[in-house]
Amino acid sequence: MSQLFGHTRDTVNQRYALRTPEGYVPSCLPAWRNCTVVIHISPGMGAKFAQWQVTFAPNGQGRGTTVANEYVVYLLEGRCSVVLSGKTNALTAGSFVYLPPDTEFHFKQPSAGRLTSL
Repeated sequence: MSQLFGHTRDTVNQRYALRTPEGYVPSCLPAWRNCTVVIHISPGMGAKFAQWQVTFAPNGQGRGTTVANEYVVYLLEGRCSVVLSGKTNALTAGSFVYLPPDTEFHFKQPSAGRLTSL
């Protein structure tokens, strides 16, 4: 049988999701530039949280506000800085930052790197 729209090993069930790189769909977020965003898990899939991964190109950046949500951001590789409450904090691979509700943030990436948020 021919796969009309392609094939992936991704599986999304009521209680879990197995996501594989060939199933990643790059998208864009407002106010994020020079980066690729992949939404892994979202409330639209039935979860009560969201998980996404951002891969920065050189000079990539992203800004926003957490509104009523809270974020935990982990830097997988590279380096970047995050501005919170007017203070700049440097992050290196293995670093993480907690963003409480109603927090404005601005991630700046001077070189290529990758972060994930949960």
